[in-house]
Amino acid sequence: MQIEIEHLQPPELVRLSHWEDRNELRVANWIRPWNFAEPIDVGITAVPIARAAIKPVSAHQGPNALRDGRFFFTTYSIDYGIDIRDLTVRDTGDVEIPLWDIVEAHENIYVAARGLLAHEPRFFPIFVGGDHSMTRPIVRALHEARPELERVGLVQRTVGLTTGPRSAGSSRTQTESTRATSSRSASPASSMPSTTAATWSRSRAGRCSRRETWRSGG
Repeated sequence: MQIEIEHLQPPELVRLSHWEDRNELRVANWIRPWNFAEPIDVGITAVPIARAAIKPVSAHQGPNALRDGRFFFTTYSIDYGIDIRDLTVRDTGDVEIPLWDIVEAHENIYVAARGLLAHEPRFFPIFVGGDHSMTRPIVRALHEARPELERVGLVQRTVGLTTGPRSAGSSRTQTESTRATSSRSASPASSMPSTTAATWSRSRAGRCSRRETWRSGG
């Protein structure tokens, strides 16, 4: 019997592959939509939000782009010599994102994530976005759905350190999201390391602002 989770819709894109021999398993055929009853190891949820970014982006297309790419890959890794086909991985669907109301979108993300994280039997959740603003409601949901977790860690991997001081009118998507995530999840700032793919920051003030955010804990 299927269990519904509020603000969670079926996957927008389901990709299958007929290009598969008897010795391989294409990822497109391995990751199937979840029926909410089957015990799973990993659940992948799409969070197609983009309007909270500081400028027009197409981050909402990320989840479907990854779904479309599953056609090309198999469950075997020649680099590591392992095949992960024995894991049960399912597509749990798309969080319902309203087009114009960012506050409502964040609340939908929180409600859907809380429902998924509280689901029994539990599984390893993966949320695919989407802009950076999705982080805050998901960590908030994790903290409330899993009260046994006394400390929540967040590793941020970003292209650049795009933060700045509040006085400069910095966007909420990263600076404020980081502050709020730290305070609302009861996680000290020391649990939130950040790495970047490039030695780039918007300004010296932005770099110093992020350093002070870590030290102050929000």
